[in-house]
Parts: sequence; structure tokens; C-alpha cells
Amino acid sequence: MLKTRVICSCAKCGNPRKHLGERHRNEQRATRHAPRMTGARGDGLNRVADYDSTKDTRTHIAHVKSFLDSMLAELWARGNWHDESKLDEPEKSAFDEYTPLLEQTTYGSERYKFLLEQLGPALKHHYEENSHHPEHYENGIDDMSLLDILEMLCDWKAATLRHADGDIMKSIEMNEKRFGLSPQLRRIFENTVREMGWE
Repeated sequence: MLKTRVICSCAKCGNPRKHLGERHRNEQRATRHAPRMTGARGDGLNRVADYDSTKDTRTHIAHVKSFLDSMLAELWARGNWHDESKLDEPEKSAFDEYTPLLEQTTYGSERYKFLLEQLGPALKHHYEENSHHPEHYENGIDDMSLLDILEMLCDWKAATLRHADGDIMKSIEMNEKRFGLSPQLRRIFENTVREMGWE
């Protein structure tokens, strides 16, 4: 056990016994409020005895909650403004014409790709205005944030509801090739779909 040694200011007065009681009380006061250190266990670390982790753990929990709340607020905002650019020109008239046709196709089919090409400038504008599309970025998926990716996955799932044969797992498989997803990211998507019950 480590102790704080208090040296009497009158050590040279020739009567150290006179101050022995006060020094003892000072030593007790110093050691009472300081964590006791235990010896190393062969790993070079000095462990603190009588340490209660509750306060630090609760502080950590509060920090994590604060960061998650910030992300939730951003996701909530994204949910409100998702695809708003489709409601105005130059996108609206083009999507008025081609959305019903796209719904009659299978996602990723040649017919589907052909119709996307017909959207032309409207689709280009849509990608420029919406960061949940890999096409928004110069380096595609690699430039996206985690928030972009979460919105993208929700977008993919919602898009499957527009097709009679929509399947989110098949969409993920096709988009792995289309956007160059890593095997790790593909698996994360699949795990998330299962956890959310979106299969």
C-alpha cells in the first residue's frame, strides 16, 4: 500500500515528537481519499484497489447515448427529405413517365437498365442531389458515410416493394456487382436485413 509521506515543517526544530500527532493525522487524511494501489501482476501495470467502476460506466453510457441520439436525429431528418428532388423539375415529369414502367420490370434486368437510361438528365440530377446514391460520389461506395449507407439500404428495401418480384437479398447480391461492394459490406447488409426482419 502506497502512503503519502508528510514531512513536518518543523523537522529541524529539535522536537519532532511535538508534531508527531499532527503528521499522523495528515497521513491518514491523504491516504483516505486516494485510491489504493496494488502491486503489479507481472504485466507492468499498477492496479487500483477499492475502485468502483459504476460512475465511469454510467458516464460512458451517457456519451454513447448522446452520439447515438445525434445519429438518430440525422437519420430522422434524412427520412423527411428523402428523394424530395423527385417532386420538382427537372425530375418530376421524367419520373411521372418512367416510374410506372420501372415497376413492371425486374430490378437489375436489361429492361430495367434500359428504362434508367431513358431517364437521362433527370436521373443525373437526382444522383447529384442525393448522397444516398453511390453515383453521387466520385469514388462511389468508398466515399459514402455510414449514414449514407443506412439510407441507401432503406432505399433498396423500399424499392423492392414497388416490384412484384422484389427481393432485398437479391438486390444486395446484384448491387454487390453493380457498385463493387466488398464481401464484408455485403454480409453486413444481409445481417442487418435479417436483424430488422426485412426478408
